[in-house]
Amino acid sequence: NADLGFRYLTEYDGHWNEVSTLKGSPTQVSAGDQPVVEYHGTHFKHFQTADAITQLVLGEFPWQVRAGDSTRGEDYVAPPLMLSKEVTPGEVTWSLGTYTEPERIREAFKVKQDFPPRTGIFANQPNPRRPSGAYWGSFGVLVLACIALIVLRYGTAANKQVFSNTYEYNRMQGDTNAFVTPEFDIPGRASSLAFDISTNLDNNWAFFNLALIGSDGSAYDFAREVSYYHGVDGGESWTEGSRSDRVMLPAIPPGKYYLRVEPEREPGGAPFTYAIRARRDVPGLWPYFVALLLLFVPPVVLTASRASFEAKRWSESDHAPTEADDDE
Repeated sequence: NADLGFRYLTEYDGHWNEVSTLKGSPTQVSAGDQPVVEYHGTHFKHFQTADAITQLVLGEFPWQVRAGDSTRGEDYVAPPLMLSKEVTPGEVTWSLGTYTEPERIREAFKVKQDFPPRTGIFANQPNPRRPSGAYWGSFGVLVLACIALIVLRYGTAANKQVFSNTYEYNRMQGDTNAFVTPEFDIPGRASSLAFDISTNLDNNWAFFNLALIGSDGSAYDFAREVSYYHGVDGGESWTEGSRSDRVMLPAIPPGKYYLRVEPEREPGGAPFTYAIRARRDVPGLWPYFVALLLLFVPPVVLTASRASFEAKRWSESDHAPTEADDDE
């Protein structure tokens, strides 16, 4: 074109670029192991340097080109753009390539036959994954919102004690261990109910079968094992387990309730005491931890996917990671 000059379409492994020759030259920004050049405000990283040899010539060209001609080429990328520098004994030429989808070329030139399938990832092929910075920003906002909800929940929770008593286990083997507690009231609305079991077990265990039974006949069965062991091994002190445990029952309606308690322990074990305390509307952190974990998944997956694409891109360059780099 007399006004716009020449345009080229280049293809490699099914990847296409629309290329135009530059009238000026990019500016060298840095040298080092991976040189960087700047053109019209965009920084391009060095991708590779290679010698190109013309093997076959067909068609019309704006210069005298012959089979056997060779040039020294340097490619710099800032996807979807690529700067290419061609050096011959008498000339230095810069060109700018733009990665172009095959369908756009097919439509522009009304091509009906199939194009070569794309293989691998090309030097300036755009990363299909958006930069993950926006996702991490949204994640940060949602984390702050979740923390605010935690503070609000803990600040407004009743956390009210509705039952507490202490018992001693000293029954002989064969005796019945089950008993029921006096009736107690759970006021307010349906809410969580936390049962704390604390003991003075020492190098022993106990198992508690519990049932919360309502005056309307509703029942909630649950059980907990409490064990605590300690000692010295090779001069080092060690402990295992805990003398206490907690059970959280969700959404218990208000009303009159009593507990059926059936403790068990190892036959012949020493007597021990234990306390059972119940509190209503006790906030729990695990729903918020689950929410944070779910919020954490999208930015992590997107970041990993984007990084994987870039790793495959640069594995074909002069700056591919080496085993030494991985060891570092």
